[in-house]
Amino acid sequence: MRMTFFALLLALSAAPAAAAPPAGGPADTVYRFMSALNKNDAKTALALCEASASILDEFPPHEWQGTNTCGRWLDAYVAYDKSRGISNEYVALRRPLHADVTGDRAYTVFPALYTYVQHGARVREPAVFTVALRLTRSGWRITGWAWAKE
Repeated sequence: MRMTFFALLLALSAAPAAAAPPAGGPADTVYRFMSALNKNDAKTALALCEASASILDEFPPHEWQGTNTCGRWLDAYVAYDKSRGISNEYVALRRPLHADVTGDRAYTVFPALYTYVQHGARVREPAVFTVALRLTRSGWRITGWAWAKE
């Protein structure tokens, strides 16, 4: 039942007014990254990040840089949620509010809805997910992001 609800929520929140972004573009990479996180597929998610990405997020220590940035962020995220009694995390991304591609660099801004259960209570947090990417031989890779609650 929960998966059906979340699938419906994702479909409704991601329903575009126009065609979806082209496959293989920077927005597609961000969608694949978040989809992998939602499925607890760390290997796929981390493969879409550059090793030296830069991350700003709402939980301590709030900033990650250097080697294995996305992996260290993911470890901190899992530990933080566990310490706060948070489970069933899910992020639904909508169509980008802004997407700018200049050569091998991209900047995207997505409205997001972060839902989770905390100590038995369902929580919904509208947010904005801003992501920078670089085009590599392997495709678009995330070089940095910032997460902000609305």
